[in-house]
Amino acid sequence: MSRWLVERGIGETRAALIEDDRLVAARIWRDSLAPHAGQILDATLETANPPQARLSDDSVVALTRVAKETSEGGNLRVRVRRGPIVERSGLHDRFKRARAVPVRSDTAQITDDWPALLGDSHHPAEMAPLSPPPAPDPLAQCGWEELMGEAISGVIAFPQGELLITPTPAMTVIDVDGSGPTPSLACNAAKTIALALHRLDIGGVIAIDFPTLERREDRQRAAEAFDAAMIGPFERTAINGFGLMQVVRKRLGPSLIELSQLRPLETSVLQLLRKAERWEQPGDIVLVVDNAGADMLNRNNVWLEQLSRRTGRSVTMQPDARSREDYHIASIASGLSQQA
Repeated sequence: MSRWLVERGIGETRAALIEDDRLVAARIWRDSLAPHAGQILDATLETANPPQARLSDDSVVALTRVAKETSEGGNLRVRVRRGPIVERSGLHDRFKRARAVPVRSDTAQITDDWPALLGDSHHPAEMAPLSPPPAPDPLAQCGWEELMGEAISGVIAFPQGELLITPTPAMTVIDVDGSGPTPSLACNAAKTIALALHRLDIGGVIAIDFPTLERREDRQRAAEAFDAAMIGPFERTAINGFGLMQVVRKRLGPSLIELSQLRPLETSVLQLLRKAERWEQPGDIVLVVDNAGADMLNRNNVWLEQLSRRTGRSVTMQPDARSREDYHIASIASGLSQQA
């Protein structure tokens, strides 16, 4: 039976769709990137042109429309259609506000329950236990760490080659690289891409650069392999003579690729906190980070408080790591350290 497994972590909530003990889809909701698609919230109309509303946490959402009778400063209820997104071009970051639509308060109740956020009425959602070791880690058992490795590197291996997935402000770009007969390489890549879009929650516009396929039959065969492996609604172009195909999927928020590659420091810190929750060595917990990581933890000291409360241990940090790749956990009592 397929089910969503939801884990309320520190700084983010994670969800994994499990089928036959395999992780086939995932979502991450960062606390720093609220509100989230599916939430129904009360708001105040800030401006009618352009239509924008302010939420109780002081964040602002863009509205698709607003009723004429709603005046600026008036109360309304909204459903979030897409969460906020951060894009990067060179050294420049651009923040795109969440999008929402007004709903009737008498028929739409305020909600942020997991089925609503997941937008999935076909698979039940259950909370993953956060029991300390030696209790099992359900997400890790189904491949969560491997999934995050793919998201951070953007590299996914498949028979004959690998994909390189890169987020850009306009679209997510997927480059196919490999060896062997080009038609079979393209078909294998097409299947892998289709599954990766679902697994890494990649939506919006996706540009795929296949190897050049000179024969129309080979291009059609690769496109059909993509269609057969795709999950959920989508639109696509044909593969042209240069090997390019464009795909459009519904976008509910930033993909795991965008969260990991455009917010790498936050991703590394939150991954470290997740490992610290399951730290098996005895004694107080020391988070070994670099100066940037220490600064982020200082600005979000509630994370350290949550970690201490969840583990029942004293938590401190030590800015001795050389880089994000060197982040790890140490135990004061044992003097042991372990790469995390």
